[in-house]
Amino acid sequence: MEKRKSNPEKIKRVLFLSADDFKQKSIQVIRKTPEAYVNAGWDVTYVVLRDSSLKGNYYYEVPIELIGVRIIRKEVPGTKMLNAVNNKLLIAILVRVRRYLAIIYLIFYGIKYLKKEHFDVLYGYEQPGSVAAKFIKQFFGFKKTRFVTRFQGVVFVKEWLRNNLWYRKITNFDTFYALKGPSDLCIMTNDGSCGDWVLEKVKANHKKVAFWSNGVDKFNIDTNRENELKNQYKGNNEFLFVSVSRIDDHKRVDRCIKFFNTLLSMSSDFNFHYLIVGEGAKIKECEILVETLNLKDRVTFAGAVNQSEVPLYLSVADAFISMYESSNVGNPLLEAIRLNKLILTLNNGGTSEWINHKNTGLIYPVDDNLDLSQVDYDLMAQEFLDLIVNQEEIVSIKEKLSIVCNNKLWTWEERFSAELNEVGNLIC
Repeated sequence: MEKRKSNPEKIKRVLFLSADDFKQKSIQVIRKTPEAYVNAGWDVTYVVLRDSSLKGNYYYEVPIELIGVRIIRKEVPGTKMLNAVNNKLLIAILVRVRRYLAIIYLIFYGIKYLKKEHFDVLYGYEQPGSVAAKFIKQFFGFKKTRFVTRFQGVVFVKEWLRNNLWYRKITNFDTFYALKGPSDLCIMTNDGSCGDWVLEKVKANHKKVAFWSNGVDKFNIDTNRENELKNQYKGNNEFLFVSVSRIDDHKRVDRCIKFFNTLLSMSSDFNFHYLIVGEGAKIKECEILVETLNLKDRVTFAGAVNQSEVPLYLSVADAFISMYESSNVGNPLLEAIRLNKLILTLNNGGTSEWINHKNTGLIYPVDDNLDLSQVDYDLMAQEFLDLIVNQEEIVSIKEKLSIVCNNKLWTWEERFSAELNEVGNLIC
């Protein structure tokens, strides 16, 4: 057996296991996490199973190398097969099988590297990575290695639990296996999906839980580039709505389109335009909806843009709109708060911790077990029209939103300083 390499005394080492690869055009916390450890002087190895299928959200992303991070990147088996299938049942089966294959591969590579080298911390990133890391710790020991599990939220799990959908604990047993722990530290993102409540509900057994929102840096907007976008999308003095998200099932961009259509039908006094920033498996359906509603002249699909460009698109917007299922506290909402935008969203999950109706934005009740009705769209559109003719109320809303920004938003530096402190304490 190959001898396990020792660790130089002063260098802390972390092994990440993940099925989430790094992105340029979407959530940046995935890449920012190992980068933060590198910047703090850690030796970092990141094992990732990448899903490049057309049903996922990496087909429009290029693989990224990070300075100082040793990346072991493998493709989840079955990509070509999944791309060729159109039957919904077969797609669902293949997606599930590929998820389990990714976990098995992560277990294999995790054991391989832990046997070869000493790591101070085994870091399970998101559900597949946490399942693999927990399995390794549970059945293979590595007692000198501390175990950190990390979740970007628990979208839909709270609905399963609140609606007593017991069968979900069987069909998604791996998710509950990961959430329950134990780990030395569980980092649960406060993304509005009530992860702290979920951990309590499943009787999770983590030694410590950190419930933190993501960071949002203070943006330096390139005025030349900003003016270019204004000329491109607001050349005729349009009032511009912007949404920023992957265009997939639970992001519900279709709701935003239906709201926008209702708004246009209620008023011809304003030159409204809606810019959709993002890419994903549901983009064709949204394009068809726009065409069906005869909105092609009023709705523009910008596609996926580099994350560094997102603040520019938000900066030129007059209003930010988000109508996700489960929770709307994604990074785009936090970035819109940082940029002091007029916000219209839905009150699910913990979204009301950030937006209060007619106080810091417009936020509307929604039952995630049901869809929005035309009555809901009518109410939103009418209240929005009432608001934008009242400049004093808009100023008041933005002033109060600025207070929320100053009191609640972390920078990424602050967010990772807290994490590195907690993880560092595990190995002191």
